[in-house]
Amino acid sequence: MANVWTLEWYWGDAQGVATIQAPQWTERAALFGSSSDQSRSVECTIQPQLGRAIGLHASLFPPWSATGTLSRDGVPVISGQWQQVQYDERTVSLTLADSALDDAALIPSDGTIYVRDNDRFNQLQDIKQGAGSAARYMTYQLLTAASRRAVGIVGPMVFGAPGDTFNPGSQAWIVDQTSPDKKLLIARHAVDAANVTVWGPGYDEALAGDADLYISNTYPVLSGLDSDGNVYSYIELPAVTPGNGDIAPSNSHDFFVGWTDGEGLPGGAGDVCLSLLAQSTLRVDVAAWVRVRATLNRYRLAGYVTEPVAPSGLLYDAIMPVLPVQVVYTSQGVAPALWPWLDGLDAQPEAQLEAGRGLALAGPVSYLADVPTTSLELAYAPDPQNGQRMSSSVRIVPRNSPYMRSAAAMVGPRGKQEALECAWLWDDSTALELASLRARLGAKPMRSVPYMADPTRYGPGGSDYLRVGMPVTLTDTALALDAVLAVVGEVEVSADTMRVTVYLRDDALRD
Repeated sequence: MANVWTLEWYWGDAQGVATIQAPQWTERAALFGSSSDQSRSVECTIQPQLGRAIGLHASLFPPWSATGTLSRDGVPVISGQWQQVQYDERTVSLTLADSALDDAALIPSDGTIYVRDNDRFNQLQDIKQGAGSAARYMTYQLLTAASRRAVGIVGPMVFGAPGDTFNPGSQAWIVDQTSPDKKLLIARHAVDAANVTVWGPGYDEALAGDADLYISNTYPVLSGLDSDGNVYSYIELPAVTPGNGDIAPSNSHDFFVGWTDGEGLPGGAGDVCLSLLAQSTLRVDVAAWVRVRATLNRYRLAGYVTEPVAPSGLLYDAIMPVLPVQVVYTSQGVAPALWPWLDGLDAQPEAQLEAGRGLALAGPVSYLADVPTTSLELAYAPDPQNGQRMSSSVRIVPRNSPYMRSAAAMVGPRGKQEALECAWLWDDSTALELASLRARLGAKPMRSVPYMADPTRYGPGGSDYLRVGMPVTLTDTALALDAVLAVVGEVEVSADTMRVTVYLRDDALRD
């Protein structure tokens, strides 16, 4: 029998499989959307066989501890914990949902969750089990005798190699005021860097009370254990005879670090995505992220965290807006959808869509932008010593980009001038590549074609399930489209309707 929905459920000491009639399904996803655009859920009603009254069972085993997997014709579609549970003496109504905004974890957290060897992906799910612990605030006692400036600070948690020869990239704090050589904390975890460059007040400047005149020196990285047994990394500010060229271990000054000889935690974008999602409480399709890890690692990220933040929120809000990847959902949880047509990633179409075959045009063709982009500037490399103002930028303009020249030839001075910034970039080549990719995408706005689709064929669990980010071909004789390259750009699904928006592969230089 086709098109049969079943829910396999586990609730306390009971389990079962129920046939679901007309599950109330909703899904929203967009290829170039924000995290709030990505969500899906399904409402189910079951009559569980528990061996005791439902009310008694619920008092023994809270319903939010129950889990379920909804399948269509034996193919898992969505799994997770029960939500929004309601029950009476015979039935239980529940919702299974995936949302990018459900992360209950905070980072930085216990040092044991940090993994520098990102080839040990089989351990990521074990890591996730301990990722919801409380953020690690520094206290006076935790690291021997922290300075007042360090007390109450979380972290720092450092990814990649923020900073360069001329600008620091992260902050540091004195955490041992009692020993002759003062400890300067640079990370609340083990790091790969063998040495770091430290910016701090010289002795003469500290005595003069002038905190703006900082000097820099290079120090070897050391490691220790805090009073809870967690690894941290530090350097020692030596107790030398005060003089020119020496950094003063002043408790009334700030200190900054440039990671000029190695990384903290791995800074490849694929590694960063894996690390942050592994520390979230979201269900994560780890295998899918592993598959795109090498592709994303071509982009080098660098940044640090000193305040509690949801790991997925940090990823979605601060990092992913400049990366060519979008979060989508699979039956295994949060998964990546690489932007289509990245250089070297001309993936073969996974489906051939044709109007009239379960697809009906639902509106006029439109464009993803009103005018082409004719110039783009990406600012990056935030200087923590200078109020986090960006210290570098890259400009993509007609004189250095054939895409911008093509766009300018079409619209002239009416073109869009984009200005972006990212606090998690320090690598010049990465900034140039990401800015060039954004400019290429905007040089000729993609056409957007909406269709109403047969949800039993193209919806969750259907034989031709369409997912956001899937490369396809589109044929629509009414629009003069003959097997043109396209991508599934947006999906909206309800209980009995489905709307799919297809983006055509419009390229300023190829068309």
